[in-house]
Amino acid sequence: FATFIVSSLAVLNQFNGAQPDLVLVAAVLALCIAAVALLIWREKRATNPLFPIPLFSNPTIWRCDALAICPGATLVSLITFLPIYFRVGAGADAAAIGFLLLPVTGWAADRFDRRRLLFATQAAMGLLALGLGCLVLTGLVALWHVFVFAFLLGCVAAFDAPARQTFVSDLVEEAHLSNAV
Repeated sequence: FATFIVSSLAVLNQFNGAQPDLVLVAAVLALCIAAVALLIWREKRATNPLFPIPLFSNPTIWRCDALAICPGATLVSLITFLPIYFRVGAGADAAAIGFLLLPVTGWAADRFDRRRLLFATQAAMGLLALGLGCLVLTGLVALWHVFVFAFLLGCVAAFDAPARQTFVSDLVEEAHLSNAV
């Protein structure tokens, strides 16, 4: 989420004629690190944690989580900001547009190897984030670039979500399934 917000702030500052504020970027990243540290501290002390820490001793779980942090946060950002763009910028209903991919993404999660599908979607999300980051750092980014990357990331995430939700049930024991999902 912070990556998307920092990139968006940099783009908006650039359109206003200002250079990206490195102090602001550092402050947002420091806030993110502090929030994660506080979450871990709280979860270790809780009697019924939301994220059971022993579950992360399973290497498959923490590797998948480590790969999914940035694209997952970006997905949350897209869910937040993309409907606003579709409604205001394009005059379309975002829910109607999202339902167009629903049958295809569920079919793909059932038909193809979920592990490979997740690997492909995570790689695509990483490449899209890297591409947008490179455009921001080089100063070549335009507002339409952000919209195109957001749209493509939303399409890839639409394939990622059903495969991830069904893949988790294959990885985790029945007792930990409610916490893993």
